Amino acid sequence: MRFNLYPKFLLDLMSGSRAPAPRPTLPLLLLALLLSTAAAAQSTKLFRPADSPELERRVGDRDADLTAFALLTLDETEALRLLGDRPPTLSVALPDPRGRGTLDLELARFELLGPGFQIVEMPANVVVTDQPESVFYRGEVAGREGSVAVLSIIDGAVTGLVSLPGESGELNLVRLEDEAAYLFYDDLQIEDKFPDLDCEVRAPGGGQPPVDKSKPEGVVGKVDGCFGIYLDIGQEVYAERGSSNAAVSFLLAAFAQVATLYANEDIDLTVSGTTVWTTREPFYKNLDRYRAHRAADNADGSVAHYVHRGGSGGVAYLNVLCNENYGYGLSGIDNSYRAVPNYSWTVFVLAHELGHNFGSEHTHDCAWNGNNTPLDNCASMNGGCATTDFIPQDGGTIMSYCHIKGVGINFSKGFGEQPGDRIRSRAAAANCTGYDCGTGTGGGDDDDDVAILPDGQYYLTARHSGKQLRIEAGQKNNGASVVQHVSRDLRSQKWNLVHLGDDVYRLINEHTGKALEVLAGSAENGANIVNWSYAGDSHQRWLIESVGDGYYHLRARHTDKCVNISGSSTANGGNAIQWSCTLGTNDDFRFEAVSAALVTDAPQRMALSLYPNPTDGAVHLELRLNADLENGLVTLTDVRGRTLEQWPFQALPGTHELDFDLSGRPAGMYVVRVRAGAESVSHRLVKTE
Repeated sequence: MRFNLYPKFLLDLMSGSRAPAPRPTLPLLLLALLLSTAAAAQSTKLFRPADSPELERRVGDRDADLTAFALLTLDETEALRLLGDRPPTLSVALPDPRGRGTLDLELARFELLGPGFQIVEMPANVVVTDQPESVFYRGEVAGREGSVAVLSIIDGAVTGLVSLPGESGELNLVRLEDEAAYLFYDDLQIEDKFPDLDCEVRAPGGGQPPVDKSKPEGVVGKVDGCFGIYLDIGQEVYAERGSSNAAVSFLLAAFAQVATLYANEDIDLTVSGTTVWTTREPFYKNLDRYRAHRAADNADGSVAHYVHRGGSGGVAYLNVLCNENYGYGLSGIDNSYRAVPNYSWTVFVLAHELGHNFGSEHTHDCAWNGNNTPLDNCASMNGGCATTDFIPQDGGTIMSYCHIKGVGINFSKGFGEQPGDRIRSRAAAANCTGYDCGTGTGGGDDDDDVAILPDGQYYLTARHSGKQLRIEAGQKNNGASVVQHVSRDLRSQKWNLVHLGDDVYRLINEHTGKALEVLAGSAENGANIVNWSYAGDSHQRWLIESVGDGYYHLRARHTDKCVNISGSSTANGGNAIQWSCTLGTNDDFRFEAVSAALVTDAPQRMALSLYPNPTDGAVHLELRLNADLENGLVTLTDVRGRTLEQWPFQALPGTHELDFDLSGRPAGMYVVRVRAGAESVSHRLVKTE
């Protein structure tokens, strides 16, 4: 990557002229990560050319206009490895479908799913326990400053997007559903097959909103915190995709691209949760009924958004961040061109409608420049102002209608300067960012994803019995039971711990080389904990959560249930099972390092513990600091990010403790966040009835 020593706006200032500040093109933390790890980024040969003239002919038969494309074969084993290992940075080479060599994607992992994310099927109101396994990356194309690149791996399938500055159209990487191949193509070839955008903007309370003719003063920088977006997925999307997980996977792949477009504007988004409607939703294609439904059944998020099939755009309330009464929108993701899979339309509609929620009008509205004029002439003016002839020939921005003029939408332009400033100013003024999204890199001074335990080799000792987890009778076969046994310093009692991000780990037994897992991915209480070859599945990945006094819960990622010694047995051979986490001691484990030399990672500067968790009221917070971080602040928020209580403290090295009580608060999920100096860490907290 090449970067100027001074950005253009500084050069303008130095020369005496004042140009508008440029739109942010890459989040600063992500840029720093890419710069610091470029040499160490994990290079992967995820795809190879699909050498098949017959397949090329069949793709061409789908549409004669589709000429600029590359057919690729996915290395499925490599995709599953990346899904399991979740490397913090990644380098992927793809052939340019426009025939100009190779595009080298330089990517960093980011976290798309918010704390407490879950999939709920309605109207049955059932939580889907075996949710899709996913990992998400974003960055840029090497040597193409201002480019956008996104790659998602969900249950082993890959979706990608590349947008290049100065070029109309986006490059889509999609799986051909009826072929064992992937298609990487320029979607401008099929742009005329997209429907015209039909977007309605409403003021809170109803009616057309007055246009905002002001120009934000100054340029807002990085917006602190993270906005959770809750998604309701309509029954027709569910039916088309065939299952709840398939519908969610489709929307997550699209939303990873949406979140990247907002991250490039210095606004962090996550998906806070999803509801999938398996029968016709009661608010079918109607924003007012959707708002009424959500008012009665509050969603966890800064904004709730309803995604349905059909239509050619959406409806959204304007400037309603953190507004419980009007923080809603809907998007119709009907893409009439279905011979070739395409995500760009879905991404555009979602990003566009959310842009209204964040406070931006259309670019053709009389709402800009500080003088009641539009930014482009891509659609009829709204507001009765003087027109402009300007149509950007290299594509419009996200809040424009420029795709109907044949020039497309260029995602690398993002929102553009003035709309970008407007949504940043509205986001900065909002008060519902309760946690940091993080880049998901597994550590670092500015990353919330600090490992609760360093990688290394450990004995796992049960609190109630003082005995260690081991493989039964030294077996090595898949399915061998995990039991407790008195310590004998056996290889079968040693577990290699590897951090995967967000306090999630895999545990590989030293004797077998196989992983700790819940047998067959069962969601039932009492399911056996066994040893099995590692494949990166959710029932082989464990959230490690402190319960105090040096003990931890091991929560299976697919169920959130704990490793438990059956019947609280204290005997050798007591069976390890999965069970709903309790306040007892037979699901508490101490991690004892086999060798200090194996765990000499640099100590974390902040380590936060909350217990009991879940709680029915009283909570004890313990914070360990190994540096003087100046003034500190503990904040308790609900999942919508609203501040409930705050406690300042002097962040000196040592252990800090705080006791507080949730007895008077409703059951549900809360977030405890600690900031000290430039450091921050946050943990989920569950309040039971």
